[in-house]
Amino acid sequence: AALTLVFCLYRGGESFSDVFEGLYQQKGRYDISAKGVFIKYLVSTGCFIAVLYISKNLMTAACCLALSYLLVFLAYDSAAVGAFERFTVQFRAGHLRRLLLACLPLFIGSFLSGYINNSAKYAIDAYLASEIQTYFNILFMPAFVINLFAGFILKPQLSVLAEQFSQGQVKKFLLTMGKQVMYILLITLVCMAGGYALGIPVLSWFYGVELEGYRGVLLVLLAAGGVSALYNVFYYCITIMRRQYMVLVGYGVVFLLSLVWMPFAVRTAGIWGAAWGYLGLMVVMNGAFALILAYYLYRLKKYGHLRRAPKQGA
Repeated sequence: AALTLVFCLYRGGESFSDVFEGLYQQKGRYDISAKGVFIKYLVSTGCFIAVLYISKNLMTAACCLALSYLLVFLAYDSAAVGAFERFTVQFRAGHLRRLLLACLPLFIGSFLSGYINNSAKYAIDAYLASEIQTYFNILFMPAFVINLFAGFILKPQLSVLAEQFSQGQVKKFLLTMGKQVMYILLITLVCMAGGYALGIPVLSWFYGVELEGYRGVLLVLLAAGGVSALYNVFYYCITIMRRQYMVLVGYGVVFLLSLVWMPFAVRTAGIWGAAWGYLGLMVVMNGAFALILAYYLYRLKKYGHLRRAPKQGA
């Protein structure tokens, strides 16, 4: 329990740091944010490894992890933030309440997303042997590589998308969004080609597990990773349009579907069912987010804004 508390303090420090990183991103200086993330993790992880190696005590190492991260955060961001804003600490209950309500659907959506992305693993754990879980986890890992590469391309463009939308440059907004979709599709195709040619031999060698016969499962999971990265584009665009409460609709539908669909798929087809079931969930979620985005873009085109058109004489 004490160790868990220390790691929660560490993650709390990350949350404070994320506020400043968001400010740099708003100001178009994603490079400062990225450098800060690199330095903070390099120093804190290095301290954790060194102290753990020397002391052989996980609690001591965890405390050094949290403390070193906090010190680097204070040193780096206190020097950087002054170039953008005058930093003051104020407690305003009204602002905090509005911020909480605005971000609440994103928090709930993240929680549901975590369950959806792990629903195949939960079903395997419930209905299949433990070694199948091991195989699936190994094959599932490369799918996150697509999300990783997609993040490198997408996240630096978030401030650009937000600025384009806030200035009413809808055509540029759609063009930038379309470019992100094309980049993700290209990354997915490249990863699937690499996975087909080298994925099974490399994973078998790296993990010391024989995966021959699972190439098809790997390709299905890579495709699912690409679809997952794709819906993130729509997710961010919906959030930029300040329609984050509609995010719950997409996540909620897929969450309820996963409770029924994934156990059925795994019981029926084993690890193949888990792979195809996960791909199916990602396709449904992608479709739900695309429809939500399309609806509000239609409203924007029809009314010129996203609020309801006023009645005559109003």
